[in-house]
Amino acid sequence: KIFPLACIQREAKEAEDAISKLFRIKVPSLSIVQKRNQSKIFPIGAGDSVAAGTLAACEYLCTNDGHTERLHSSVQNALKQKLDNTCANPAAVSFAFGIACGSASCIQEENSVLDVDDVLTLFKNVDIEEILTK
Repeated sequence: KIFPLACIQREAKEAEDAISKLFRIKVPSLSIVQKRNQSKIFPIGAGDSVAAGTLAACEYLCTNDGHTERLHSSVQNALKQKLDNTCANPAAVSFAFGIACGSASCIQEENSVLDVDDVLTLFKNVDIEEILTK
């Protein structure tokens, strides 16, 4: 089962209600990272994980010279690969990474904790599609 989300990009020069780009982000089911017989989810802290993942990815993709010590090299490679393969913009890729972080945190019993391998598995299976450009 795929759960669609949307990422909207607005240009600062345009009117407040103008949308310049709209992306559909399809997130895979948690079942691809859940362990056998694990059906319980723990959503407390998932929003914090979404925010942290989105901001970390955005900082890396938008303001970095291609190297940072804040993100593991496997995460950096996954972000670059998703950006190159989807022809999406950094905001959409960053949000998709944040959603993968929040989703991965839902299978951990402790709040706002995640396994990087789970994040990368989810992120690699996220589809980003541009559905509107003005």
